[in-house]
Amino acid sequence: NRHYDLMSYLLLNGAAANMLNSTGTSMLAVACLGNEKMEAVPLLLSWGAEIFDEGKQITSQEKKLEWLVVNSDGRNAPIINPVSSELGGRRCEITSA
Repeated sequence: NRHYDLMSYLLLNGAAANMLNSTGTSMLAVACLGNEKMEAVPLLLSWGAEIFDEGKQITSQEKKLEWLVVNSDGRNAPIINPVSSELGGRRCEITSA
């Protein structure tokens, strides 16, 4: 997927994983809500991305799960476990082979 490759390239070259759009929504939140962006969720989580909605960071695991359930209308049930796990907010170093 070209979008995934571009996102990987940008993150590897210093792009912020928690960049917000004009409504204050983070890329992770956008990826969680869009079916075509599902593959971006694990990538963003590996770079320490957090969920921001209307400019406010959703910090507790319980609130993240609640946000996902309310906002995804059950469309993206497979992402609920990775985002609500302890993986969220941690950064991993990604190296190319």
